[in-house]
Amino acid sequence: MPPKCTRNNENLVFNNIDTSAPPPKRTRRVLVKLSPQELQAEQARLVAEQKQNEAQRTKELQSEVNAKANQQQSARVSRMLGAHGGEILALMHQRCPDVMRVWAVNSVSDMVAREGKVLAEFLRPSHGEDVSEILGRWSLDRIQTRAQDIAPTLCKLLEQGGFNESLTSTRRNHGLVFTTILCMLAQSHTEHSNEFQTMMCIYLLACGASHSMFEVLHHTRITSSYTKAVYCLKKMGTEHLNKIEALVKVHLFMIVWDNLNIAFRVSEQRKDSKDHFDNGTTATLIPLIDIPNGHLSLYFLPPRLTRLPIINFGPQDLLPSLEQFADNIKAPPVVLSIPVHQTEQYPLPAMHIDESSIDGALEVIDSIVRKTLKMSSEDIQKHGIIMCAGDQLTVSLLDKATASRHDDSDLFDNVGSWTHPQLGLFHVKLAATRMVINEFSGTANSKSPWSLWRVNSLLGRKAISAGWKVKKLPPFRPSWDLILALALPANILDTFRLTKEMPPAFEDPPDGSNQEVLESKIDLGCPTVLELDDLTLDDEEYIPDLDQEDLQFITQEMIDVLSKYDR
Repeated sequence: MPPKCTRNNENLVFNNIDTSAPPPKRTRRVLVKLSPQELQAEQARLVAEQKQNEAQRTKELQSEVNAKANQQQSARVSRMLGAHGGEILALMHQRCPDVMRVWAVNSVSDMVAREGKVLAEFLRPSHGEDVSEILGRWSLDRIQTRAQDIAPTLCKLLEQGGFNESLTSTRRNHGLVFTTILCMLAQSHTEHSNEFQTMMCIYLLACGASHSMFEVLHHTRITSSYTKAVYCLKKMGTEHLNKIEALVKVHLFMIVWDNLNIAFRVSEQRKDSKDHFDNGTTATLIPLIDIPNGHLSLYFLPPRLTRLPIINFGPQDLLPSLEQFADNIKAPPVVLSIPVHQTEQYPLPAMHIDESSIDGALEVIDSIVRKTLKMSSEDIQKHGIIMCAGDQLTVSLLDKATASRHDDSDLFDNVGSWTHPQLGLFHVKLAATRMVINEFSGTANSKSPWSLWRVNSLLGRKAISAGWKVKKLPPFRPSWDLILALALPANILDTFRLTKEMPPAFEDPPDGSNQEVLESKIDLGCPTVLELDDLTLDDEEYIPDLDQEDLQFITQEMIDVLSKYDR
């Protein structure tokens, strides 16, 4: 039923009308003609006003959503976003992809910027930190593990953007590639070299990279500049020397040095620029473990009273056999045995000094002890004996220098009062091998069964120039193999064949298991030079077999070399 229409009773309402007042004016809209520029400005104003109103309404909505006064409403919003936040964002990306893309890029950019700053601070070395410590702790695996914790977003972006799951390679670790890129980005973030660039510049400098290669790799943030590489190398050398100077104050040490010859080739030779050799000397310092400073006092060294050494050498020292000393040789006593440890060695700066003379040897000692280690006479007195090791030439020159300065009153000038020469075992091994091959090489085309030249030619090996009168020393490794790996097993088997005894079962050269058995059997038929002389003088019917005796001599010599130096 339609509602009833109400009727207004005009008599109930009284309106007083002032006829003297002018009637009110009505607002009239007038169309204004605008120019194109004015119309464009007006449209821009309206759009900006609309965006401002929308932003104001969005801000009011956010303030209502995030209002903490109403805890129930805030809890409902949090649960909704936690349960359906991903769906809401997906829906927003579906409806407004451009807006969501811009929002995502801005959000991720802020996160990546913060992570990049933290990563750069992590890779940047501490102020005043030693280069040796940086290189000692550097590890790409450590950086990779730490980067996953402090920059997860950046690592995830690099992994998604640079890894192809369809291409699997077992020879390449993609994680190390991404870690290298992170180190490059960290250097670009702060413009300061980090651990990665410091390590790479030292590595490239050690590999002999050119200056132009340094410049190219420096622009790609892979390494530091060539100037920084040289600076780090000099700084590392200074740190190394400071450590050595502190070490020699509290530990006994040994010095090993040898000469170094470097050939310089000039493509366009002139009078002042020709091909030449530069002679230098390199040295190494080795600390002696568990020996306190001053334990080897200088009083332990006997004074040098003569220039030439006095050596008591008689006929009984010619080729002694084990039978002569079997009862007198006892096991050495164990006194202050050196514990098992890892030997440390510290290379010293190279010296442009030729040590092949007495003056050169003295200059080398002065450069090492006084200039490099900065030791005075008082420091030497507190330290004690300094062991000096090297090859035969080094020991011989040190002995001659000691003889020439044996009557000097100054402690530092009298080098024999605080140095003790020690021949290197490796050089003794070289000398023993060359002595054997020089003594028993024989002449060319020799038919003697003991001739090493004959054995070498029968095996079809490259000829070895050996003998006491040759100008060039025989090569060590071919001589060592010829003596111990070829001639010695053959002579031992031939000795067992002559004595009609079955040899021990072995196919390789004799080892330590049957070493004593072989030595005892060979010694039974190997008289000394003195014994042969006695046989020749006393027994008139004795007919010497020179080939057999020489074969026994060389076999005994080779067994001595094997037992002493091949351990």
